[in-house]
Amino acid sequence: MEICKTPAAISFSLLYYYAMQQFEEDMKQEHTSFVLTHLPNVDAGLRGGFTSGVHLLFCIHQRCVSDFTQQLVEAFAQQKYATVYLTNYVSSFDVYYSLLSRMLYKRHPHIADSRSLHRVMQENPEVYADIQKYVEPLAKYISVVQMASLDTSALREALVRQRKKYNKLVVVFNHSDFSSVHLQDEDMLKKYFEMAVIANDLDLPIIIAFLLTVRDCQRLISGQSDIMELILHAKNSMLLQPHEGYKEMNSNPYFPILLDSPYSTSSSFLMDVWFRPFGELNFTHKTHLLYYPHHMYFQEA
Repeated sequence: MEICKTPAAISFSLLYYYAMQQFEEDMKQEHTSFVLTHLPNVDAGLRGGFTSGVHLLFCIHQRCVSDFTQQLVEAFAQQKYATVYLTNYVSSFDVYYSLLSRMLYKRHPHIADSRSLHRVMQENPEVYADIQKYVEPLAKYISVVQMASLDTSALREALVRQRKKYNKLVVVFNHSDFSSVHLQDEDMLKKYFEMAVIANDLDLPIIIAFLLTVRDCQRLISGQSDIMELILHAKNSMLLQPHEGYKEMNSNPYFPILLDSPYSTSSSFLMDVWFRPFGELNFTHKTHLLYYPHHMYFQEA
């Protein structure tokens, strides 16, 4: 066998020419590829925001994770991302109600603290018209998809069609297939990795919310969880849980579900937010948010 003595041409280009000709454009592209949460401490914990690939959100309260994922959906729509909210927990009514409730609190906090959205519709039509003016444009970017059981093949086909229509697309999962009940379920693992492939193939961010038990959350933070393999394949992982001072929330995964609880409409709860950035093994960074369950709203603590 004759060995070719003429190697393929290799060219050397000084870094200087890249810096002068391409760096600023690449930097701009890198910066604009972040999908923000509009919560500065959370975006910092995510090292800029969400990028293409799978990101995980863990929480022990279904009400809390539903409110948080719906606030993410609102933030993505504000950035003009076509946002697919895939769920079997909430309806289109719930999502639109949450948009109105948050907007009422942000624009008219004193009214929001003293009366329900239903009363505002009846007694303050001018206020309701004002918040609708801000919410309706957002609704044009949001699709609520209700699936009793997750069919990744059908979802891939639908997302391929959406990707052709929209240059900016993001998917948020709030689905019971992803929960502590299914941690050892091979079918769940298969669906998760299929979603990771879809995210990479279509170059879009997919945020998957996992509902965990208190024990599973504690094991996750300590690095002893059974789902570390999932975490290592995710771009970022977040864990949202009540601050340790709120014993009633930590002991009851369904608290606070009822809006007519003994707490006032202005009650807030301090939440711990843990982060595991891509490339790291453990949750290494923590920040805090204030959670207003009556207004379905999170803000910087």
